Amino acid sequence: MMKDNPQKNALSLIESELHNLPDDARLWIYQADEPFEEREGNVMKNEVDLFINGWQAHGKALAAAGSFLYNRFLILGVDEKQAAASGCSIDSSVAFVKEMEKKFGAEFFNRQILTYWKGDDIVQNPLSELPALHQKGIVNDDSLVFNNLVSTPQQMKREWILPLAESWHKNFV
Repeated sequence: MMKDNPQKNALSLIESELHNLPDDARLWIYQADEPFEEREGNVMKNEVDLFINGWQAHGKALAAAGSFLYNRFLILGVDEKQAAASGCSIDSSVAFVKEMEKKFGAEFFNRQILTYWKGDDIVQNPLSELPALHQKGIVNDDSLVFNNLVSTPQQMKREWILPLAESWHKNFV
């Protein structure tokens, strides 16, 4: 992992992976319940590319981008100025993510997982354990947590990785 500056490194990844999306595009971040092995992550990246290249709304190709970052975050985005993501196209993206769950034996819809940097590693724990982790000093207000509720590339660049004290996660301490 690239711990020296996770926020700066994440920004670089976001800019390289989602470079063709404007800052106000619509984003969805799905977090795997555990990290993929490198080989599986590469396969997942290919699956994301295939999906993005065929993603449509009412028969019209969407201006979309996607990635699989840190072997655990599946990210899909659409420039809705080109064509809005319709209910059907959003349903197809959810179906794609569910298909990936089955294919890889992963869970992407569990929003009750806290993911944070610990040393040079990314660690995951149930969100319900955050108070105990905080009390024991395993996680503190300066710990960098992933905020998967961001919904645009601009938000992702500024708010995807934040100190716990600045994140919505702080409400659980």
